[in-house]
Amino acid sequence: MHTTSIVQAPSLTLASGVAIPDSKMVREVTELVRDTENSLLFNHSSRVYYFAAASGKRKGLT
Repeated sequence: MHTTSIVQAPSLTLASGVAIPDSKMVREVTELVRDTENSLLFNHSSRVYYFAAASGKRKGLT
């Protein structure tokens, strides 16, 4: 039987209580987007994540 464990990566927590994950995958995707897209798209995507995470936290989904 194969089991998969999830390792909790360290994260940064904003004042809103939203945690920004810090894992190898997150860092690689961030680097990819920053290298291939303009800052407008990166910043927009970041705001969408923060807003959705804060909304989910407020609704008790996290």
